[in-house]
Amino acid sequence: MQEIKSNEKEFFENVVSLINDARGHLVKTVNSTMVVTYYEIGRRIVEVEQKGEERGGYGEKLIEKLSEHLTRKFGRGYSVRILKNMRQFYSVYSKNPIRHTVCAELLKLLED
Repeated sequence: MQEIKSNEKEFFENVVSLINDARGHLVKTVNSTMVVTYYEIGRRIVEVEQKGEERGGYGEKLIEKLSEHLTRKFGRGYSVRILKNMRQFYSVYSKNPIRHTVCAELLKLLED
């Protein structure tokens, strides 16, 4: 193994730092994207379940069928329980009349 000179060591550490920063940014980006995606999935579930009504009529079957479809397509991570959580996530955060503010607040929490 070759000896690393002091100026090379600083250069190497700068490159390592750059890679670590990029990885951190990537994790935040993925998390932010997932929050928005889960919110949107929840919104779509609610809209299809309710069809413009105050309360939905056939939500359980819809979520079960969606869970089966997504699990076949993408594998684990789309259980009935998780899809219900997405629906609830949307229901809780959609109460705010300014949805962009809600999403911005959620994304800010991820950055902290």
